[in-house]
Amino acid sequence: MGNGNSLPERLDNARKTGTFTLTDARLKEPPAEVLTLQKLRNLDLSRNRIEALPPAIGRLSSLRIVALAHNALETLPRELLSLASLETLNVSHNPITSLPADGFRSLAALKTLDLSGCRLRELPDDMASLPRIVTLLLRDNRLRSLPPALAALRTLEELDVSSNQISEIPDTFSGLAAIKTLRLASNQIQKFPADMLKRTGLVWLELDNNPFGEPQLRDCAGYDDFVKRRKNRADQFLKV
Repeated sequence: MGNGNSLPERLDNARKTGTFTLTDARLKEPPAEVLTLQKLRNLDLSRNRIEALPPAIGRLSSLRIVALAHNALETLPRELLSLASLETLNVSHNPITSLPADGFRSLAALKTLDLSGCRLRELPDDMASLPRIVTLLLRDNRLRSLPPALAALRTLEELDVSSNQISEIPDTFSGLAAIKTLRLASNQIQKFPADMLKRTGLVWLELDNNPFGEPQLRDCAGYDDFVKRRKNRADQFLKV
């Protein structure tokens, strides 16, 4: 750590700003002093070698943003998932193989969850209990299916499950009331809800490298309206 970047200086700055960042430092665990910062709002320990989080993480009840991407976590402790004020959680690119059952019910404020690049084979039904989730990123895992219960995510706008092994999208997903972007590329999808384009306001759908593609999508109810929405979005990007 160079001038102005020693741990004591970082801690002092965190007490003033509510933000603590220490990345690419080869940490195997969070600094113990960080876990005493009761007013900490933003914590970034990405790109380290952290294998586990101590229970004391649950005491940081003011946390809004936690970034732990590119570490060595194999699971998420319940103490982390008990942070009711947490709005963004990025634990992408960790060797996480499973998620705790009934572990998401306390995340009442969570809007963005990034679990990309992990080793997940399945998702708990409890993930459907996130009342404010907007962005759910699950690309590059080992998922073979998606829980039909995820249709209960009434605020979900973006779902990315590209580069998995998913063979069908549950019919219940036609009930995703807020969905705008659905990324399904590089899976094994053969079945897609026939009325999803009609019942949702889906604007962007990625189906590249799947048995089910654009030719099959044309037979779905609401396809023409979906194409109009997609074109309008593309036109908006071109204007920017």
